[in-house]
Amino acid sequence: MKPRLVKASGEIESFNEKKLAESLRRAGASRKLISHTLAVVRPRENQKVTTHVLYNKVFNTLWKLDKGTAQRYSLKRAIMNLGPAGHVFESFVGRIFQEHGYEVRVAQIVQGKCVAHEVDVLARKENKHYMIECKYHNQMGVRSDVKVALYTYSRFLDIKSAWEMSEKGGDIHQGWLITNTRPTSEAIAYAECVGVRIIAWRYPRGAGLDYFIESKQLYPVTIIPSFPTSMAEKASNDGILLVHDILQKRPEELAHLFMIDMRQAQRILNEARALG
Repeated sequence: MKPRLVKASGEIESFNEKKLAESLRRAGASRKLISHTLAVVRPRENQKVTTHVLYNKVFNTLWKLDKGTAQRYSLKRAIMNLGPAGHVFESFVGRIFQEHGYEVRVAQIVQGKCVAHEVDVLARKENKHYMIECKYHNQMGVRSDVKVALYTYSRFLDIKSAWEMSEKGGDIHQGWLITNTRPTSEAIAYAECVGVRIIAWRYPRGAGLDYFIESKQLYPVTIIPSFPTSMAEKASNDGILLVHDILQKRPEELAHLFMIDMRQAQRILNEARALG
């Protein structure tokens, strides 16, 4: 019997070596590093292993040989470390789309036709406006279901109606749902039917949240292993959301901001530089 993988949701599937190799390739691993890593972490025949245990083995193997690749491989978990609340993720999403050329406003109160709504992100590009609902999960195995898509669309319709009726005119062109995990098939079907755009982890293929991050190396600060994740909210409030922001700081500034010693501050900088 082939090795089996126990996912965070409890679902059990056959260990897929090609899938793991593709994840390593996306993280920037060379063929030699991929081959070595697979040889080290490959479960034995009949063995059952959890995704958590497998991830740790892969990360530790990569870390010994290529710290940058190890950090890039950890991207999904790094985003989950932005929590536990979702507002840092909302700021992170706003920053990502700002870096992609959108005008962005985060956490805005917008009057709809019927009620006022707190919108996570309002984005504008080329005269088109987008209402973005961010759905953040800080646990593996949790998906955004159809209720989230329904909620996003109903809010979009109320705000769209108000914009169309306003004296200024104008339009809000589309509602977006952005999530750091995967949507259910029902959520996808509903969104496609009503015209809500979903941007999720590895969805849609080649244009998911991972693409918007990796294409411009917009890695969150929590991808740095030595970064104190308890400081993610404070970092966000200070405008430090991306590894790029860390690289603009001196060790003394980091030590002061995050109440850490100089040794850890320097280690954070070194690990940030390893990302390239």
